[in-house]
Amino acid sequence: MKDAWKKILLLILVIACVAAVVALYLPDFQRTVHAPTLPRETEDKVGLVSLPPVAASGEWNTYHGDAGLTGVAHASFPEVLRVVWVAPAGAPVEQPPVISGGRIFVVSTRPEVLAFDLDGQPAWRRPLTASVDSADTAETVYVDAPPAVFAGSVFTGTDTGLVTALRTDTGEPLWHAQLESPINGTVNYDRDANALLVLEQDTGALVRLDMTTGAVRWRSETVDRADGSPSVGDGIAVYGSCAAALHGISLDTGVKRHDLNIEGGGGQVAGGVALVDGFAYAGCRDGRVMRADLEKDAFAWLKPVSESEVFSTPAVSDDWMLVASLDGMLHALDRTTGEPRWQHELGGEPGSPVIAGDKVVIVSEDTLFLVSLQSGKRLWEMRMAGFISDPAVIPNLIVVGCEDGTVIALGLDISQT
Repeated sequence: MKDAWKKILLLILVIACVAAVVALYLPDFQRTVHAPTLPRETEDKVGLVSLPPVAASGEWNTYHGDAGLTGVAHASFPEVLRVVWVAPAGAPVEQPPVISGGRIFVVSTRPEVLAFDLDGQPAWRRPLTASVDSADTAETVYVDAPPAVFAGSVFTGTDTGLVTALRTDTGEPLWHAQLESPINGTVNYDRDANALLVLEQDTGALVRLDMTTGAVRWRSETVDRADGSPSVGDGIAVYGSCAAALHGISLDTGVKRHDLNIEGGGGQVAGGVALVDGFAYAGCRDGRVMRADLEKDAFAWLKPVSESEVFSTPAVSDDWMLVASLDGMLHALDRTTGEPRWQHELGGEPGSPVIAGDKVVIVSEDTLFLVSLQSGKRLWEMRMAGFISDPAVIPNLIVVGCEDGTVIALGLDISQT
């Protein structure tokens, strides 16, 4: 009997020790900030540093690079990247970052606009409100539109239809403009006229705002719901809508110059339109992609690439067109003919691809990929701690926002040099 009691007392002692250890270390575990999952092929070579190994610079003014939404970065990267820094944003960052003047700008779901220097150091943060009254913080605000940065100002649009302009150097508000509809696409910029273009989601009307004051200069006729973003170039803005059409609006007058109907059913365009050299490139709900000749006011080609939706904004460079479909596929086509060149299965629901030199940079859910532009071969991937935004890409730096409330910058892995 004594032996039995000894065993029971020993068991109780062991359980008490285990409980004490758990109580001691559990709080620290709960406070742990999980770094991004490292790429399998370079797991022992990736580390965090405070500064990029090579100075970064460049502009990434919209979610897809430039006012034409072309998705082309004037940058090149090796086949292996590393995390350069991770900066806290305080809330999930779902929209792509933008970069200008040596600073990175993101919008969190809080919602706040945050600015970081290129080394990841915070510069400023500014809360967004639901209306022109800056004291109005009672109403919940959602920011489904990516930010944009042009000419020393960063711009945001909200589900309440409020456009806000902030100074890039201090974050101080310059003006607010209240529109009649939620804003889902990027604010864009007409450099020649120094004016802004904003697309109303519910009506599909394009609005021109004065860059300095935010005053409305004109509002185009309504078309239908428009979930994408307008591209700007050569005196026109081009966007798609649920009317199954591409619309071209004069930047000077707001008058419709093009209205290209996408026949055959399923031609709704919910993504951005890339505008290059007088041609517009887009995808639509039924899995077709297109090249529209704006001078001829006709489609040069319109071809299926998937049975799933193509809502990504195409990347267009030289004789390439890259687009992703919601069945997890990345498609490369000949820009002129529309003939397929290769397909690559990423899995998940990919975002909009970016062409960076001889590589394609693309995100699908929680993973960042590098894919060879020429062959479609997967070169590298890194899984993060949660879903990530589409990337901002400048020389020597790729930046994404993450649902875990961080902003992550990646660059050259110096161990590979």
